[in-house]
Amino acid sequence: MVGPRAHAIISARSKDDLIFRDAFQPGRVHVTTDDGSEGFKGNTVDFLRTFDLSGFTEIYVCGPERMMFSVYRELRSRQVNARVEFSLERLMKCGIGLCDSCSIGGYQLCRDGPVFSIDELDRMEEFGRSRLVESGRRITL
Repeated sequence: MVGPRAHAIISARSKDDLIFRDAFQPGRVHVTTDDGSEGFKGNTVDFLRTFDLSGFTEIYVCGPERMMFSVYRELRSRQVNARVEFSLERLMKCGIGLCDSCSIGGYQLCRDGPVFSIDELDRMEEFGRSRLVESGRRITL
């Protein structure tokens, strides 16, 4: 069970895809589904736009990079006055910083992360835009 004051926004395409609801205190889990089958109809950022963040001192974000990039832009536009950290995912081949497959914006997720502050993301031009796939080819997100 996560701390009693923690809130969570848990999003999925439909109610059948939702996970981790039981990890939070009742009344502190905010569910969103793209299809509206449970909770708020819309995505994470749609809900976040309706949510008062002024009382929060820490915000943690994880999930698909495109979604995290949208959350990043929303939080930056609102000038949130909290410590904000994002848990990034990238392909890791060696896991010790030799192959550079997990590199993003001069950082290596395997050695420097995978958790980065919102200020560090400001310097990562690739974040939310592109990544390497298993073959080493760069794709646009």
